[in-house]
Amino acid sequence: MTEANYVVRVSSESWFDGRNLNVKKKMAVLKKQSPDGGDPIKDECESAGADDAWPLLMPNLNIKDGLYTLTARYFQDCESGMVDDIDYTLSEIKEQPND
Repeated sequence: MTEANYVVRVSSESWFDGRNLNVKKKMAVLKKQSPDGGDPIKDECESAGADDAWPLLMPNLNIKDGLYTLTARYFQDCESGMVDDIDYTLSEIKEQPND
C-alpha cells in the first residue's frame, strides 16, 4: 500500500431561482499545496464518472466549507503490481493558533 495526501478546498453556494432551491458543492485540489501535483478528483471523475466519484471522495455532502486533507491509499495487486483499489479519507485542516 502506498499513500498520498492532497490539500483540497470544499466550498458551497445556494440560491433560489424563483422556483427551486439550488445547492452547489465544489471540491478542488490545491496543486501548489499538494506534494506530487496530482489530481485524484480529476482521475476518479474521468475513470468512474462524477456520479460515482462523489461518494468515494466526499461521502458526507454536509461537510462545511474549508480546507481538507484528502488521503488516497493505493492498494496494489500482489501479482501484477497494478493499483487495483483506492481508499480515500477526508479530514479537516484545523487552523493553527498564532503564538
